[in-house]
Amino acid sequence: MDTTKTCKKCNETKGLNEFYKNSKNKDGHDTKCIECEKARVRELVLANPDYYKEKNRRWKSKNHERYLEYMTEWNANNFHKRAASRNRYRAKNYGVLSTVVEADLLHLIDVYGWKCMVCQTEENLSWDHINPMSKGGTDTPDNLQILCVNHNSQKGTKMIDHRPSLNVG
Repeated sequence: MDTTKTCKKCNETKGLNEFYKNSKNKDGHDTKCIECEKARVRELVLANPDYYKEKNRRWKSKNHERYLEYMTEWNANNFHKRAASRNRYRAKNYGVLSTVVEADLLHLIDVYGWKCMVCQTEENLSWDHINPMSKGGTDTPDNLQILCVNHNSQKGTKMIDHRPSLNVG
């Protein structure tokens, strides 16, 4: 049995795991790769934003419990994506630079470990902006540190750097 397939859109040969499953096709997989299919759907959504907003709203209201279950699981499994997205939103509201993406957060965890930089706990952790965005600080990797919620709250809007002397850039 073949383990590769050629995408009908981009003509690239890829592994079957890079194609959505589709029982209507002989090989059990879609004719377009996942990347091309996502691009197609993205174009549809961008061309008809109001239609898809309403469609999503209706689905969420009909499947409220299922949606909450899904979002709870997604948030638990994608903490770094959620944090990066939330910080970009906050930075936009404060009118400050935001360049942090999920990879930056994972890099900081690799460098410092996933623990509070004050008490070393691994419980209830959060991202702290050393120079707070409310005081003009940027949402960039060199302005972030990991603190537990308790120490982050105690720090408030003070400018305190708890990081050991390492080059994070």
